[in-house]
Formats: sequence, structure tokens, C-alpha cells
Amino acid sequence: MGRAIASAQTYIEKHPSGAWAPEVKEIFDREEPLYWEEQSASRAGTSNYIAWLPRGPHANAAVSLLVAFDAKVEDFETFKLLKGARSTEKALAEAAEERRAADEWLSGAVAALVDDAPWGKSIDEAPILVSVLKGTHTSTWGAVPTAREMRFGYGVPSPDGLQRRMADVRIVVAVEGGVSRSAKLEGEDLIVHWAEIDSLKPLDPARTEDRAFAASRMRERLSGMLEKRFPEKTCSSGGDLADLLARTCTGRRVRVIMGGAAGETDRLDFVPSP
Repeated sequence: MGRAIASAQTYIEKHPSGAWAPEVKEIFDREEPLYWEEQSASRAGTSNYIAWLPRGPHANAAVSLLVAFDAKVEDFETFKLLKGARSTEKALAEAAEERRAADEWLSGAVAALVDDAPWGKSIDEAPILVSVLKGTHTSTWGAVPTAREMRFGYGVPSPDGLQRRMADVRIVVAVEGGVSRSAKLEGEDLIVHWAEIDSLKPLDPARTEDRAFAASRMRERLSGMLEKRFPEKTCSSGGDLADLLARTCTGRRVRVIMGGAAGETDRLDFVPSP
């Protein structure tokens, strides 16, 4: 492993603009931290790291660790504590970026359905919605997709460490006669997932208290997001008993529906008013 990673670093240094540079760098960035984590568990491994990667990202840390191995036991324990703290800090930073990306996409999807006003028009006339539906697919060929599925992995800090989550979300636009008629944003336990991301509080969708917290948190958050197109003062707020939030204005109706139990689908519906 050391030889392969060292060869990758040498290639990157000698051929920064080479044909394979992006692929080699991706491999190096992925494998080098794993190699360091494995080798730094022992003095022999730490020495191997320096031998193979004297200019590696963790070379200075490896030298410090060798000194700690040869010094007093308490110095080595201090180094291990610092190493653990840095690893935790990195994990928390990565989790924060995951949550930011998930919240940004969800907020953008709601904004597209609220502010871009595609109803009664071709999707092509709603550039924000088109961007949400197409994602990184920028081809101008063919029709704009009317649905998109997203999967978000994210972490929530807790006293027991970082808790990992996975959320699946779908946005679907119903098109009839070439124009947009209705749409929905939905996902299993979507309200709880989004409330976790928004509050940084670990939530269990099977716990009544956590579901109540999520419902309250997201009712307030979504109410603000809907205000521009569905102002509370002028829109009718009547809805079904299952609705977390409902408003009807100028021929359009939005409903936020939370499932009754863990594993059920929560959704935001945008439909013509009855």
C-alpha cells in the first residue's frame, strides 16, 4: 500500500497537468488518510509512513509521533488524545457540510415550487425549477425531466458521538397538455430528517416527543418559506386534519402533510385550489 500511495504522490508532483492527474489525485486523497490511520497505530508503521511518504500530508505528524513513541508514556497518550480530537473535528466539519448541502437542496426545491410560479406554464419557463430537476445534467437535448430523486447522507452530533442518517427525497411535477399543473416534494420521515438538519438535534421518528418537536420546528420554518407566495394574512389557512400547514391563495393551494408514524411519507403538495 505504501509503495502505491508513494507512486501516486510522485506522479502528481511530476505531472500536475497530466492526463491521469485528476484520477490519481482522487485516489491519493482517499487512500493516504486511511494509510496514515493504519500505520500510526504503531512505531514500526509510523516509521514505514515516513519511509514511503517523507513529503506526505502527515509527515510532520509522523515525526512527532515517533518522538512520542520514544519519549514518556504520558507524552504518547497526549499525542493520541490530540490525534483523536483532530479526527473528531474533521468528522464534525464534514457532517456540517453534508447538512448544509441537504438543507440547501431542500430549501431550493421549495423555493422553486413557491417562487418560480411554473403553474399553467411549460416547465421550460421556470428556470429555477428546471435547475432543481436537472441537477448537474446540463444537456440541452430532450425534454426537461419531471421528477428527480435525491439521497442525502448526513451526521448529527450527539453525546454518544456522530449519528449517521440517510434521507431519500423526491420532487415530482405533474405536466398535462405541456404545462405544469401540480407538484410534490416528498420522502419517508422527511419532516423529522429536515428538523434534525435544521436543529442539530438527534431525533427518532418513532418517538412521539421527537415527532412533535419536528412538526413544530418545520411548521415555523416552512411558514416563512411560503410567506412570499402564500402570505398568512391574506391566504385561507384551512386544511385537512392531517395537514401540518395549509394555505390557499389566488387559485393555488399548498399543503404540508406529515405521516402518522415512523417510516411513512411526508410531503409538500402544490395543487390547484378546489
